[in-house]
Amino acid sequence: MKNKFKIATYNIWKDCGKFPQRIHQMPEFLKKLDCICLQEDFESDAFCSSDTINEVLQLEKTTLSIRKKKRNGIVSSSNLTILSKVKPNNIQQLIFDENKEDERGTLIVEITYHEKKILIVNTHLTNIDQKKE
Repeated sequence: MKNKFKIATYNIWKDCGKFPQRIHQMPEFLKKLDCICLQEDFESDAFCSSDTINEVLQLEKTTLSIRKKKRNGIVSSSNLTILSKVKPNNIQQLIFDENKEDERGTLIVEITYHEKKILIVNTHLTNIDQKKE
């Protein structure tokens, strides 16, 4: 199919599991994509998952920094990030429950690809159990 736009979304699990080793392995699996939406993009003063991935991919990066707190003794955020071969024309950010325990957000970018506008929405909603009364 002519003019395909290949996009995928990944929750990269902050600093869980085999971190940061698995982050260094990710670019190899992502290099054929035109756009990648990342959730739980770990960022601290010492390390940023999306920067590490993008060192290899060299894509346009747009980030919404949210959920800043201490994790495993390190102050970090759990961002929403969009990496794209096409530079965004328009960027919008929404934050829900700002500065609260369950702060969440939505990152929206508009790109033009082969003269067509594409709206990309990246979000990560809560997974905290709701207590029934």
